[in-house]
Amino acid sequence: MTSTPKYLKRFLPLLSLYIYFSSKSFAIGEIPLNWRRANIYALFKKGKRTDPANHRPVSLTSQVSKLLERLVLPELLAFCNDYQIVSSPQHGFRSGCSCMTNLMDCFNDWTTSFDHIGTSIDIIYTDFKKAFNSVPYQRLEYKLTQYGITGNLHHWLTSFLTNRMQRTACGGKQSSWTQVTYIRSTSTHHNHDNRTNPLPGLC
Repeated sequence: MTSTPKYLKRFLPLLSLYIYFSSKSFAIGEIPLNWRRANIYALFKKGKRTDPANHRPVSLTSQVSKLLERLVLPELLAFCNDYQIVSSPQHGFRSGCSCMTNLMDCFNDWTTSFDHIGTSIDIIYTDFKKAFNSVPYQRLEYKLTQYGITGNLHHWLTSFLTNRMQRTACGGKQSSWTQVTYIRSTSTHHNHDNRTNPLPGLC
């Protein structure tokens, strides 16, 4: 079933069925397979259009699935904030925070250090290539459990990460469906492994 905004608007009476399936999905902790499918489009960045390296892949998933994400995300963030799971230095993916607030905090720390004679500052800039694609989903599962997110919600979230399918779409043509493969964790001990945190203090 195609779940695009145009489809939802045209078949508004069927939304009650979507609400029913969504409620059922939460109740059993399982996301329908069709909602885990994604069409991959190549978004042109710059340079020669004939060079694949000048395109960025964009994954378009079910609109219904995205709607459920919008419902769950505020609750998860509120839970993390209430129990101080999200660390204060975390500026990415937080409401009211951005690169600008991150730089302001850094600048404040630097100027404060400069005010103290003899204090040196070492600044290291890092950039992780394809960071989100390099995190084994089992570690994200582990983090959810450690932060007290269990039960059907835990099953529902991990269900979203498993048995996913994708295909490439271009010029009205689509490839065949292919199962998404993940990097598997090689260790079962994650307590002090900061590399498991693509979003420090959040995941």
